[in-house]
Amino acid sequence: MRYRARTVPLVVFALLVPGCSSAPPVTDDVTAEVFGPERSEWLGGLAWLADGRIVISMSDPGDEISADLWEAGPDGEEQIALLPLSGCNLTRWWRPYRLPDGRLGAVRECATIPPVPDDVVAIDDAGGVEILGTTPAIVSQLSWAPDMSRGLMGAGSVICQTVLWADRDGFAPLGVTVGNGENSYVIDQGEDTGSADCPGDPRADWPAISPDGQTIVFFVSTGSIGIGGQPRLDALWTLQVVDATGTEARTLLSAIDEPRSPQWSPDGTRLAFAADINGTSGTWLIDPTAEAPEVRRLYDHAFGWLDWSPDGSEIVGMRDEDPGELGSRTRLVILSGPGLALPSE
Repeated sequence: MRYRARTVPLVVFALLVPGCSSAPPVTDDVTAEVFGPERSEWLGGLAWLADGRIVISMSDPGDEISADLWEAGPDGEEQIALLPLSGCNLTRWWRPYRLPDGRLGAVRECATIPPVPDDVVAIDDAGGVEILGTTPAIVSQLSWAPDMSRGLMGAGSVICQTVLWADRDGFAPLGVTVGNGENSYVIDQGEDTGSADCPGDPRADWPAISPDGQTIVFFVSTGSIGIGGQPRLDALWTLQVVDATGTEARTLLSAIDEPRSPQWSPDGTRLAFAADINGTSGTWLIDPTAEAPEVRRLYDHAFGWLDWSPDGSEIVGMRDEDPGELGSRTRLVILSGPGLALPSE
């Protein structure tokens, strides 16, 4: 049973000119409900599975170096029983997400010396694990084509983050051009993305493949080109869209800071994501296929992680109660209401 928190105003923001700085107006078409207790353990992702379970990655209470998968409920969490890998000092489970075939996807880390690549895995209802591939570096988000033949991942050192195609045999660059003319750049970095400095490359991250496999969205920061080290993290981003078989991306939105967790609705008509846009923080909704997209501010917090319910009528997100602080408190929040639909729906 969920318990109601407070009604949160929905903001409708029409970005007819990307980069517009006016603040979005407020309406009240979205309701936010807190789901479950406050948590102080670190959260490393969440997924809303087809069977209705909400799965999070969380450290064990009192054991900050651990990371396990838990089923979140209104009264707390229940750990999902998964066998540790033999030969590992510690097995960690990160980045839970819903796979196209309905299974739970995750990243499995074997903490050992010398280090080994993390596994990208699929987990069935009985706890059985199938290895889908590996990761070359730190992974932000994974997204698979409907037939599970290949997927996209945001991977790198954060400073030198890029988007890669991945399958069981390895990795390949995204190979998509962003920008126009002299200001165009190809996202062609390979799997060696762990460099501490890469001033010649744009940062690219947070890819998401549409449910029908026809369209890809991702964020790119061309402003980071020519900048080295930590200052790269201050450059703004744009949201890009491209056909899955195309090579020329189109800019949907600009003036974006700290983007996170873009997620397609199950019917493929809407995209939800968290970010600061033109200095306004929030969780947002957009039609990524529109030429002049309208952007809706669904919530006044930028969720750390989010996912759609299986029927597309709700969104669950992780809200940070102490932004910017280590060991901060978090809550799960569920958004619902007519504001989650597009204006024409």
